[in-house]
Amino acid sequence: MNSLLRIPYALAGAIAQGLTYAVPDGDSKFRRGLAARRGILRRYREWGATRRDPSRPLVWFHAPSVGEGLQALPVLQLLRSRRPDVQIAYTHYSPSAENFARSTAADFVDYLPFDTFTAAAAVISALQPTALVFSKLDVWPALTETAARRNVRVGLISATLPASSARRSRLGRRALADAYGALDEVGAISAEDAGLLREQGVRPDALRVTGDTRYDQVWVRAQAAASALVDSLRSSSPTLVAGSTWPADEVHLLAAWIEVKKHLSKARLIIAPHELTEGHLRDVTDWARANDLALSRVSSAGHAAADVLLVDRYGVLGD
Repeated sequence: MNSLLRIPYALAGAIAQGLTYAVPDGDSKFRRGLAARRGILRRYREWGATRRDPSRPLVWFHAPSVGEGLQALPVLQLLRSRRPDVQIAYTHYSPSAENFARSTAADFVDYLPFDTFTAAAAVISALQPTALVFSKLDVWPALTETAARRNVRVGLISATLPASSARRSRLGRRALADAYGALDEVGAISAEDAGLLREQGVRPDALRVTGDTRYDQVWVRAQAAASALVDSLRSSSPTLVAGSTWPADEVHLLAAWIEVKKHLSKARLIIAPHELTEGHLRDVTDWARANDLALSRVSSAGHAAADVLLVDRYGVLGD
């Protein structure tokens, strides 16, 4: 990292870590993310001391949220099938990825600590990874640089870098140039992304165009038998699935759906909010009640008679 940025970057990390103890528990994504990082280095050290087998390689996958996790999953599963001797660690950043992270069946699953050089050194010492694999674009400078210095191979899969990304700003490039330059293997999703990644500092010899593993994941899901839950949701009624919605989306979606129902009385809406907080679910429930629409949560019975099916648990949308 640019030497002039190290002090403010370290200060920001220290403030973020301090907030984990200063901010009280709560239902919001922000508060859940802070609470989950209390004692995080202790958890890494405990796992490293009791369950890390130093005679086996360890590959560490990091994906910030569910979308990036779905891109990492085909690679993780392929690694597991080809190299059963390898231990696998999986970390995430967002609270919305907790359930998905556990479903990967990795040997170690936890949040990623805030990106400070002290935390990076501690977790690398605990996990002793052979390789660190980032998914999509979540390259953290302190972690990457520390891993590279300790001879950990570092890669980036399904790599992308939108032209409008803040990472491409002058400040972003200064902060991340060394981290991108330290990557040993980068699989870009397209030739355009490969060009932008080269401009960002990725070495040409480390860069290949490998495509987007989201398509692999969709193909695997399409070949698998439908889950019992999906079977229970089948209907001949015209159905719209609204996936990963935010309240700002729902302001428009739900108003438009009332107009749809005027013309298609049997139409059915399946809505999967991005955040499954009780407040968010309650807002959708109140909207349905106010408009005389029968609503059922997918975790409950009575789907056949529902006008609106509300997805109230993670991991359902992909199926």
